[in-house]
Amino acid sequence: MTFVTRSLSPQEIRVILSMAEHGSRNTERQAIIDVLGLSPQPADHVIRSLRRKGWLERASWGRYLLIPPEMGPDALGASNVLALASQIARPYYFGYSTAAAYYGFTTQHRHVIRLVTPVRSRHRRVHDTEVQIVHPVPRKFFGFSPIDVLGHTVIMSDREKSVIDCIDRPAPRRLRRRGFDRFGDGLPPH
Repeated sequence: MTFVTRSLSPQEIRVILSMAEHGSRNTERQAIIDVLGLSPQPADHVIRSLRRKGWLERASWGRYLLIPPEMGPDALGASNVLALASQIARPYYFGYSTAAAYYGFTTQHRHVIRLVTPVRSRHRRVHDTEVQIVHPVPRKFFGFSPIDVLGHTVIMSDREKSVIDCIDRPAPRRLRRRGFDRFGDGLPPH
């Protein structure tokens, strides 16, 4: 594994110190343009440099998360996938199997995060994790609150709502269409 030493140029220092001064763990492209007082093209160069040096992580188009200085001088690439996925849509919450795993209702490690939002968006990949977007009917968009995950505040369904969601919609439709049991035992009928 190769490590990238996290050094900073004067312009990069302005961006990082501005974020630290405001206590911000995430930022947008336009905020960086405003801090630097540059046109978009040179600001994009600074953003690319900060990403390459391990200071910023792209969450979605034009949105970035700060990899904090307390991570040390070497960029280890330890990313908070929930914090990155939380930048995809607003309003949102993490639910279904993602919340069940967070609360310890399952011991299975999942490479899929379920982001629940009324906003139309498409599935994405964040590092090696698939982010599936669930579009609930408006009456089912409730029962969530902010939680802290590795220093980032994200919105997660509460314990009760997580259980209700998993019973109501236990697996993606494509699995149910293939004959998987409604209550999620994962065994196709013979």
